[in-house]
Amino acid sequence: AHSYAVSILSGSSKEEERWRRTEEAVQSMGGAIFGSALTTAVSCFLLLFCTIRIFVQFGVVILMITVLSCVFALVFLPAVLMTVGPCRGKREENPTQQAA
Repeated sequence: AHSYAVSILSGSSKEEERWRRTEEAVQSMGGAIFGSALTTAVSCFLLLFCTIRIFVQFGVVILMITVLSCVFALVFLPAVLMTVGPCRGKREENPTQQAA
């Protein structure tokens, strides 16, 4: 079964493989990343209305970090992975190492 999977993957080009692997990663983890960022952003947004200045500053910093991290994880990183990301896992590249 393993050699069949390897032969299927070897038939596709590197660009197609990168696109497919990145798309799978974003589809499987994108919702969790976005949901986590959303709950963190909402809680930090509420800190913006505090009367204690340090809490407001803390809310601003965490909100900025959360938004930038989410944009990086869901926009920039997938674009980089589609361009120069890995094509196959290490196990698929060298099946002789699996027996060890």
